Amino acid sequence: MDEWQLSDDELTEYQEKKEKAMVEEFDDDDIFGGLDVSDVSDDPFKVDDDTYPCEVTSCKVETNEMGKRYLYLNWKINTPGEPFDKVGLRNRLEIFPFDANGKPVPKELWDADVIRGMANFMKLLREGFDLSEGERNKFSPKMAVGTEMYCVVKNRPSKTEGDTRVFANVVATLSPRLFAERDTSNGSRGQAADQVASDLGM
Repeated sequence: MDEWQLSDDELTEYQEKKEKAMVEEFDDDDIFGGLDVSDVSDDPFKVDDDTYPCEVTSCKVETNEMGKRYLYLNWKINTPGEPFDKVGLRNRLEIFPFDANGKPVPKELWDADVIRGMANFMKLLREGFDLSEGERNKFSPKMAVGTEMYCVVKNRPSKTEGDTRVFANVVATLSPRLFAERDTSNGSRGQAADQVASDLGM
């Protein structure tokens, strides 16, 4: 007898029996059904080395208790149907501080960390956000959110002694226009990541 021929009470009973039978098919002591999961990563933030289309989800500047200012940028990978779709990436760049009077510290007084951080920030604005020299001075964190770009990810071990963790670092960014200009037609995005990182001296 087909389900559509049953009364409401009979259909409810039929569905309950069907669900019970399905549950009984599985052994509670073998939740994996014989599948070997020993090599499955235990890192929910794991991202393989590759180049990923991403979207900026947040961008903000914060000052810590030491007076250092940082730009915090977060992306979301946008690869529907692929393993790392919607996984988050993040980066932090040290940028120039303000003095006690609330004015920017002059460039000639920047230390090595600020100089390096600002160089990476300018590269991000030029290559990731595809901004011209004139447009860079008008950049604000609010305008960053929603911007699409490609992020080159390279996994690197922690620099902290005794820490065995590996972190997915965004080593370069490319706007859709710049990414399209690079010859990646002969390989995967992973090979593209190697090419882009090499071109950028990473």
